[in-house]
Amino acid sequence: MKLRNVVLQVLMLTVAVMLGSALTLDAQNAPIGKIVVVDGDRVTTETEIGQQTRSRVSAAANDWQSRLQAGQAELQTLGQNRQTQALTLSQEALSQLDRDIEEKQVALQRMQDDARRQMERLQMESQQEINEVLIPVLEQMAADTGYDFVFDARMIQTGTMLFFANRLDVTDEYIARVNAASAGSN
Repeated sequence: MKLRNVVLQVLMLTVAVMLGSALTLDAQNAPIGKIVVVDGDRVTTETEIGQQTRSRVSAAANDWQSRLQAGQAELQTLGQNRQTQALTLSQEALSQLDRDIEEKQVALQRMQDDARRQMERLQMESQQEINEVLIPVLEQMAADTGYDFVFDARMIQTGTMLFFANRLDVTDEYIARVNAASAGSN
């Protein structure tokens, strides 16, 4: 996620620099294009496609969490058994219990690594799935309305945009178009 944020910030900064350069170089020859802002957080939480993918990611996270908790409970039970039976078991039985605990710890660590990798992959796939709907809709919306630049309101959070007037926010229209496109593809 950190890499994605860095890439997003670099991309936004590049667009801002290019926009500034284009406006400076071409200010005498052409009017400033139509600039609007879309709140990317609202788009991913309020559109049907965003809600569907978020629900799928959340279900997968809950499944992994349940499996990890079960593994941790098993490990804890083995540890408690080791502690309570330390004086009554033979050295061989204690050694076997110690091996079982170590194997369970390794298995649990692998499961945590698998969960992390799968969740990262699922989030990336979900973002690609969302973008397959969002980008064409945004391109069509820009073509229909004459928008030359569409910025994400999250740029304020990253510091690459300091302010935008609320009148530039077209998020509601964009969400409506995305939902219409999603409904049409089902």
